[in-house]
Amino acid sequence: MASQQYECGNCALILGDEEQMNEIRDLEQRIDPGGVVPAGECPECGALMYVVESG
Repeated sequence: MASQQYECGNCALILGDEEQMNEIRDLEQRIDPGGVVPAGECPECGALMYVVESG
């Protein structure tokens, strides 16, 4: 079974480990109500990272 992957919404960095991401700062100011909840914050550029949907 493939491991979960995460992609930065800005720089397109792909990570395979949730531990590599930073904690999201000011989450409630950075997402819209009803929007997709990000998985973490990109360690490279600080943008939000999201789960890569397989299939």
